[in-house]
Amino acid sequence: MKLLTKDFFLQDTVSVARSLIGKELVYKNKDFEIGGIINETEAYTQEDPACHAFNGKITKRNKIMFEEAGTIYIYLIYGMYHCLNIVTEDKNRGCAVLIRSIIPTKNIKEIKKNRNNILDKNLTNGPGKLTLALNIPPTLNGVKLSENCPLHVRDNTIYVDKIEETPRIGISENKEALWRFYAPYVTKDV
Repeated sequence: MKLLTKDFFLQDTVSVARSLIGKELVYKNKDFEIGGIINETEAYTQEDPACHAFNGKITKRNKIMFEEAGTIYIYLIYGMYHCLNIVTEDKNRGCAVLIRSIIPTKNIKEIKKNRNNILDKNLTNGPGKLTLALNIPPTLNGVKLSENCPLHVRDNTIYVDKIEETPRIGISENKEALWRFYAPYVTKDV
């Protein structure tokens, strides 16, 4: 299967966020692959007050957002959950797409184990739940997506009948931007 490369992530951030719906996110550990179909994303650009890189300000936390397109950006929220993002656009731009949710398809038994066998609908329906379910380590922060990287986004798009555009979740700035994209099986309705 074809892996998405830097060229895909060089597109404008909002287009990438929308285009990732239906793509496959897979984490490969030494024994097996685990993952599913991306069904919810959010776009963040440095012009956006809700973005960690707002106004191009570089900090210790967000410096990865200024790396080249296709770089993994993982950050901690609430002191306990990691969120997976992929850097977009040109280097030094400070843009990324947050992967909010997937539909589990690969090694669901392991996904359930990683999430303490909770209800299926709650396995990966949120960015913190997603990284826990796939056991994505924060050490991937700053790693570039490639054949050598254990995290892949594959271009085996499933047909998505409709992609919804809504305001993003859990932000206090630029709430009106319709930069959240989703297909059915999402974190919550808006």
